[in-house]
Amino acid sequence: MGEILNDHDDFEIYGEHLKGKRIAFVVTGGIAAYTAPKVIRALRRYSCEVFPYATKEALRFVTEDTLEWTSTHKVVTKLTSKSEHLGQGNRSFDGIMVCMCT
Repeated sequence: MGEILNDHDDFEIYGEHLKGKRIAFVVTGGIAAYTAPKVIRALRRYSCEVFPYATKEALRFVTEDTLEWTSTHKVVTKLTSKSEHLGQGNRSFDGIMVCMCT
């Protein structure tokens, strides 16, 4: 179907529908949080960049390491005066997704 990105990202790219888009991906504490890595990977298959945020409760169901590995970005677990929720790398987000709202 598509090309393999590299050794770390051993999945196929399905398209470039979201290329250049930056998504803040917020994981909340519902039991469905364990599916967050699968959703992150699905977003990345369409070439977007995903920045994970997780509540303390979310980390009961999915690990910080897993979120970091699937997104390739550090997980924000606490907001500080750096205003992480407004963007990272001096660029704002194109969208915010809250997963899983249960």
